Amino acid sequence: MEEETEVEELLRQIALAKHKELRLKAEKTRLRDEIGQLQAGTLWSREEQTQQQLAGVRWTKEQLEVQRKVEEDKLAKLGESLKEQV
Repeated sequence: MEEETEVEELLRQIALAKHKELRLKAEKTRLRDEIGQLQAGTLWSREEQTQQQLAGVRWTKEQLEVQRKVEEDKLAKLGESLKEQV
């Protein structure tokens, strides 16, 4: 009888340990998935930030190109004006 009680207690402890192990595995999987999602979000944010920076650089480049053309036109007009004065 005492052996049966000990065996039952051991079986109960094993069942509890297995249940705890399964809970921990599920929690580990959940955390791994969340970390993956966070990393993907971070990478997406970095990619989006990089794209925004590139758009800003393109816009600045276009503005500088427009300004360069305006200055070249001014210089050409000034050159023509000087030729007329001479």
